[in-house]
Amino acid sequence: MNTIDGRNVDAAVMPTSFAQQRFWLLDQIQPGAAVYTLPLAFRLNGALDATALARALNLVIARHEILRTVFALEDEAPVQLVLPALEIPLGRSDAPDMPTIHTKLLEEANRPFDLAHGPLIRATLYRLAPDDHVLNLSLHHIVADGWSLGILFGDLGLAYEAALAGAEPRFPDLALQYADFAVWQRQAAERGAVQRQLDWWKQQLKAPLPMLELATDRPRPLQQTFNGARGEAILPADLVERARSLGRSHGATPFMTFLAAYQVLLARMSGQDDVIVGSITSGRHRPETQPLIGPFVNTLAIRSSIDAELPFADFLDRVKNTAIEALANQDAPFEMVLEALDLAWDRSRSPVFQAAFQLLEGMDAGLALAGLKATRVRAAKDSAKFELTLMLTTVPDGGFRASFEYNTDLYDPATIGRLLARYRALLDAVMADPATPLGQLSILPDAERRLVLDEWNATGAGPGRAALLHQDFERNAARNPEATAVVWEGGPISYGTLDRRANHLAARLAALGVGPEVAVAIVARNSPEALTAIIAVLKAGGCYVPIDPH
Repeated sequence: MNTIDGRNVDAAVMPTSFAQQRFWLLDQIQPGAAVYTLPLAFRLNGALDATALARALNLVIARHEILRTVFALEDEAPVQLVLPALEIPLGRSDAPDMPTIHTKLLEEANRPFDLAHGPLIRATLYRLAPDDHVLNLSLHHIVADGWSLGILFGDLGLAYEAALAGAEPRFPDLALQYADFAVWQRQAAERGAVQRQLDWWKQQLKAPLPMLELATDRPRPLQQTFNGARGEAILPADLVERARSLGRSHGATPFMTFLAAYQVLLARMSGQDDVIVGSITSGRHRPETQPLIGPFVNTLAIRSSIDAELPFADFLDRVKNTAIEALANQDAPFEMVLEALDLAWDRSRSPVFQAAFQLLEGMDAGLALAGLKATRVRAAKDSAKFELTLMLTTVPDGGFRASFEYNTDLYDPATIGRLLARYRALLDAVMADPATPLGQLSILPDAERRLVLDEWNATGAGPGRAALLHQDFERNAARNPEATAVVWEGGPISYGTLDRRANHLAARLAALGVGPEVAVAIVARNSPEALTAIIAVLKAGGCYVPIDPH
């Protein structure tokens, strides 16, 4: 007997899978966080029988043990408690309009689950009119994954049709339940069946691991946060088809092709030549797991070396080979990989990778309920699992919706908009000539290219202006040598002093060959020294390139 809410419950005690163990641990670290909530919503038009829908939902819960499972701590490890029976209510509420419902959907997406007491699935029906409703479903990731949603929708459709007729649904038989998979996974680990795969991952992710260093809009918090939002753009069907064609010519899947482009973008934006991107695999390569609801997903860390001289076509071959090897070693749970790597814990970042990628082709499953038209309502969510996750999903015309889920404590919406535009520009450049070296691929869309190359370089002298900046400075220093030019920590610095320092440095730079068209990098924080260096470079006739020391 186990106790839940003060009640003795005859629940079966089963081990957790490695994925469930990690979800449970993350919930202990950040109790009440809704990062791993899966929100779903459908607008239902037609004559809806709410009583039959409630019955159908509970028939699905009876079919899948994982939907009536809660979690407890036993012998210092989390375990699954599979309840023999569980019925959840179908909440009902009237709503005046869709904006009100969107607000309620966001509130629901941010409402935490109690893993110890459950239930870990919730359902609410919002009534707009007698023949117009919105069904909202929420599940915790510890009991479901993206693939599971299609199974849930299919079973719910069968159960609703049966409930309308007052009959039992004719579900296909299940060979096993999710808890059986968890037992198999634990036993495989105990007998060392995944050790060879772990060894491959340890070699693939050997130190030093690169930390992604994109320019952020705000300083990184000392403790990793999960506040998030999404920015979106559409990749047109013709571009997607050209990418598919390029992939086919190299024996690569669309996943590999678009992942390769994403890694190139991150490398170009960060200036790094070693990039790791996390990706989620379904973990259902065994046929008996395919009709089950549960978190089978596993995380793969795809690491690539970026050589600026390498043609994109050759880089795609590299990414393809790495992805194939990673998939061949996907039975090693990411949680075991993390343990084997024994990384120092940086609380400000997620371990191993900070950017992720998903291609959800053909996985945007719909809900079919007898006598009803069901339309997916995109449920809002203001959390992000990683700093950046690029998600590509198919749209009806054959294109992709490119969505960046991003951490709002690091990035602004405008920055994400530019990132989406640059990803599109990079794909255009790749498709124009896949033999182009990675370092020469354009990542600037036309509007940004005009801004950077034309508008920002419109350096013609204005009306009545003949002198250059450093010449104006020299004249002012000659007229008012004792006047204060800079106030700094050590006290004021006069124009005359600053001019003398700049002259001395300019002479040294000229002796080293600085002159017209010679660029001089200045690596310095905002300081009098940096200002002196700028003026000196201009005096020597060169141009300066400011470099952020960080």
